[in-house]
Amino acid sequence: MARNASGRVAEKSCAAPRARLRAELERHGVAPELAEAVAAQLAELAPALPGARAEDLVAGAALACAVQGARQPAADRAARDLDEVQRLMTAFVGELRKLDEALQILATYLARIKARTAPGPSGPLH
Repeated sequence: MARNASGRVAEKSCAAPRARLRAELERHGVAPELAEAVAAQLAELAPALPGARAEDLVAGAALACAVQGARQPAADRAARDLDEVQRLMTAFVGELRKLDEALQILATYLARIKARTAPGPSGPLH
């Protein structure tokens, strides 16, 4: 960014190139809100580049935005799938706890039956 005599950043000198870069990015199909953020970053780099290189920089940034935009639905779907798997695993853990509790109750019941049916002291039964 250009600095004025007092050392502060000259905002107005960057505004025109940023607006031009934003318009170029939008012409390449970049969403307006994303184009503004990218143009702000490119405005610092573009003045140091010759005309053709600056155009290549804008085209590359637009391509990167397009690739990111194309992959976003897949990332959103993966996040939803992960949430669903997490919900299912939580439900599965709950069911396993119930099963563990039921097995403990059965083990206790079987131990009582075994204790009741255990033969008494050794000796003749009749």
